[in-house]
Amino acid sequence: MAREYVVTIPVVGFISYTVEVDDDASSENDARKEAIELAWKAYEDDEDHRSVEWNAIERISTGNVSHAPVNEISVEKG
Repeated sequence: MAREYVVTIPVVGFISYTVEVDDDASSENDARKEAIELAWKAYEDDEDHRSVEWNAIERISTGNVSHAPVNEISVEKG
């Protein structure tokens, strides 16, 4: 007899955007906000969500070790 299972897979990933903002004291904060807005817009505009890449992993962390490829937002000047 077959049995049905619900399998939950931890998913992590990242999205990189190049954005232009005024170069002042708050430019990194502005860059973060702009990139987040662009990411959500791209996701909402893509009905099939084909432009989003996901990485499935066995576990997100073990003890104090993270296995996620990216752990926080980073901003690099271009």
